[in-house]
Amino acid sequence: MKKETVAMAQQMRQHIQACKASGMYVEEYCKLNQLRPSSYYYWRKKLLGAAKPNTGAFIRLQPSAPVGSVEVVFASGVKIYFDNLVPVEYLKQLVN
Repeated sequence: MKKETVAMAQQMRQHIQACKASGMYVEEYCKLNQLRPSSYYYWRKKLLGAAKPNTGAFIRLQPSAPVGSVEVVFASGVKIYFDNLVPVEYLKQLVN
């Protein structure tokens, strides 16, 4: 990399960190610091793009431990209440 490019990369890295720390919108920060938003986004992608995980992919999440309660109300008015969540298969057996 050329010396000027390395210096610009370092300067933009500092701007990216400062913008993030400021809590401002990028456009706001750029206007205040006389930067073009397109340059900011270009350098952010160039400097941080490789460090980001693939954000276009879905990941499978495991449900957390069951908490809460369940209440089943039948049309006849009969209610069944459970203090904790119960397996769906168990509820199906009760209904049948």
